[in-house]
Amino acid sequence: MKKLLLTFTALLASIAHAADGPKETAQTFFHELFAGDADKAAELIYLSPEVIQESAQQGIDEAMLKSQIIELITMKREQAAKEGGIPTAEVGDITYTSSDKTAAKVAITLKKPKSGKSGGESDTLDLIKTDNGWKINLQ
Repeated sequence: MKKLLLTFTALLASIAHAADGPKETAQTFFHELFAGDADKAAELIYLSPEVIQESAQQGIDEAMLKSQIIELITMKREQAAKEGGIPTAEVGDITYTSSDKTAAKVAITLKKPKSGKSGGESDTLDLIKTDNGWKINLQ
């Protein structure tokens, strides 16, 4: 019974996460990237079959690839802290880039807390809808 309850809870959590849209996924990613859990941020990055295959050809399995991503996320957080503090991310408009709404671009503005600037560094983030919800598509 306890195992069934744990399985059901995990299923509900994955369904709730899959229901998030591209904007919520981007917000969660930046929260986890800068203030949260590097493992959770890494879970939101899409690893295409091509990337996994290319990595495997270089002797890097999927677990090792994810470990490297987590290490990069941790380094990015530490670098941001040294350069004036952890930035905040403002997630803007969503533009769907496929007719079936399985790919999107989300406007992002990163603001450094100690810079005194009213603006920030702006860019777009590519996302892709997978069977496991929306993911950051680094291509």
